[in-house]
Amino acid sequence: FTGQFCEADVAACLSQPCGTSSICKDILGGYLCFCAPGFIGNNCEIEVDECLSDPCHNGATCVDHLNAFSCICQDGFQGTTCEANINECHSSPCLHNASCSDLIGGFECTCLPGFTGARCETDIDECASFPCKNGATCIDQPGNYFCQCVAPFKGLNCEFRPCEASNPCENGAACIEEKNLDVFPLGFQCQCVKGFAGPRCEINVNECSSNPCLHGYCYDSEFSLITHF
Repeated sequence: FTGQFCEADVAACLSQPCGTSSICKDILGGYLCFCAPGFIGNNCEIEVDECLSDPCHNGATCVDHLNAFSCICQDGFQGTTCEANINECHSSPCLHNASCSDLIGGFECTCLPGFTGARCETDIDECASFPCKNGATCIDQPGNYFCQCVAPFKGLNCEFRPCEASNPCENGAACIEEKNLDVFPLGFQCQCVKGFAGPRCEINVNECSSNPCLHGYCYDSEFSLITHF
């Protein structure tokens, strides 16, 4: 109050005790402050720290603003409060049909055989270990290799001679290796014993089919014919 007889109420709000953004209301013998959002205190002098409530998740950093806050997310998270885990596999980062596992802030690729690298981007040179034998040429392929054999060798690594690989000739036939693959694409020929025919001597020849027996019966045996009168 002021005046000779303290009859006049002082307009306390003229000095802006509540600051420029809050509302000041004169009352009898004083004033009241109605604080703007983000401020507290008798004179609205205290700015509220919105980060005190720890609103950011997953290790994010909270930055206080006037009546607001923002979150700086760790790698692998997103959202207003960094509440959402980013699926790093969504962009298909793994190459060459590798499987992708989503991790916290990253991903992991499980490579198919023949590939390596963080994204399975590197084709392993399977020829580096010299798997092809007997002078064969090794051709590296995606996730695999191919041996170009020198005649007459056969097998995945050209490790077998044709006649040794599987004993291909049957019924006692002799196996003879051949280098001319245009004529002998299997790399061998079978010399059949009498009574058998076919590429592998697998066919028993029916000697009776030509009716060789006169005035008698013909019986075909395994190696010859038998005539009965």
